[in-house]
Formats: sequence, structure tokens, C-alpha cells
Amino acid sequence: MGPTDWNALRAANLASDGELRQRARVDTDLHTGVGITSSFATATHGEKLRTSAEHREAYQKDDQECRLLVEMVTVDLAKCSEAEVEKKAGLQLRIDWACHRIAQIKEMLKMIDELEQLVLDEAKPDWDWKAGIGAQLEIRKSQHTLQQLMVPEPGQGESR
Repeated sequence: MGPTDWNALRAANLASDGELRQRARVDTDLHTGVGITSSFATATHGEKLRTSAEHREAYQKDDQECRLLVEMVTVDLAKCSEAEVEKKAGLQLRIDWACHRIAQIKEMLKMIDELEQLVLDEAKPDWDWKAGIGAQLEIRKSQHTLQQLMVPEPGQGESR
């Protein structure tokens, strides 16, 4: 392998930067494209907004399902006789799991709101991209960490 062609490297970096800037100019809003992103560092404004909207919708659905589960299992628990100790313990475990999950979802939705606000702040004239992108990436890391802690209901498969 020979020496690095610095001119070619600079040209490639400029081309890549130009492509990212053009994508960002075109995709500026929730409704200006269809893609979502896995990397907030290079995503367009629209991709970030769509990703947050998709996450919010999924977690709100999960929240509704958990709340319904608590209601249904609470009714089942109330119907149990004192002799059904094991069944009552199992039902209580499901209620406890769902309540814990609801608290995690609440925290996730809060982070989604914070992230979306940081994305909307990009449109401000005095926006500092270094601090702004850094803050977005920190929230994404926190979201990932929380998502890893969100275990599925025992016996019900994978988490999101």
C-alpha cells in the first residue's frame, strides 16, 4: 500500500459533506421524506423527526397495552380465592411487571420529547451544531440503555 493521496481524501470528504448537506436541505420536516434513521449524527432533520414520531407511537401503544393488562389482571386477581396462593402470586407478578414497564415507558416518552425539542432547535439561527448534536447523541444513548432494560413480560417473548 502506497502513500495516502491527501488530495483524493479531501475531495472524497468534500463530496460526502456536500451529499449530506443536500439531503439535509431537501428533508427538513416530518412530511418531506419517508426514511428514518439509526444514526442521529448524520441524519436529516426530517429523518430525526420521523424516527421520534415512530418511537413515540410504538411506546404509546405499549403503554396502553400495559395499562389494559393491569386492569384485566387486577380483575382476575380480585376473583381469586384465598386458597389460590400460587395463582394470586403469578397475577401479582404480572401487575408488578406492567407497572414497572409503564414507568419505563413514561421515562422513554420524556426522552423522546426532549430529543424532538433538540431536533426542532436545529432551526434556530444561533444553534450550535457541536453542542446540539452532542446533546442529541447523549439522549439516544440514554434511550438505548433504557430500552435494553425493558424486558418483555415473563413468558411473552422479545422486547422492542
